[in-house]
Amino acid sequence: MGKFSRSGGREMPELNTSSLPDLVFAFLFFIMMVTTMREVTLKVQFRAPQATELQKLEKKSLVTFIY
Repeated sequence: MGKFSRSGGREMPELNTSSLPDLVFAFLFFIMMVTTMREVTLKVQFRAPQATELQKLEKKSLVTFIY
């Protein structure tokens, strides 16, 4: 049998990323073609209150903000 020497370390070859943009755009195109927007019908009717008068507030500290 012959002798196999383990001299010389093996290095990992560099990863070729030249086709990476093509893969990303193909994946994006696939997602855009497969995704559909749902048609949603509202189950609750919302009516904004109608103002009848306009009045300037004197004390602005009484005003609260609702987020």
